[in-house]
Amino acid sequence: RSFLIPDWVTNLHRKYLLTEAILDDKPSPAMVYISRKDSGLRKVTNEDSVIDALKVLGFEILLSSKLSFREKINLFYKAKVIV
Repeated sequence: RSFLIPDWVTNLHRKYLLTEAILDDKPSPAMVYISRKDSGLRKVTNEDSVIDALKVLGFEILLSSKLSFREKINLFYKAKVIV
């Protein structure tokens, strides 16, 4: 539950985006760090240190820009932790 996004918006997204046509059975990492390395805005100053620390904890490092819309939906739906 979010205090920023009304429930009806969340429910609408779930109804139309989390369908069998979108979700797949491919394995997906449980813990993910979305890197900002290729972003022109909002870079993480010490991102290399953050990545090193998260890798030790078992996080997979991904660039969101390299994923399709469908891959992003699956990733965010299946992940347990997203940084």
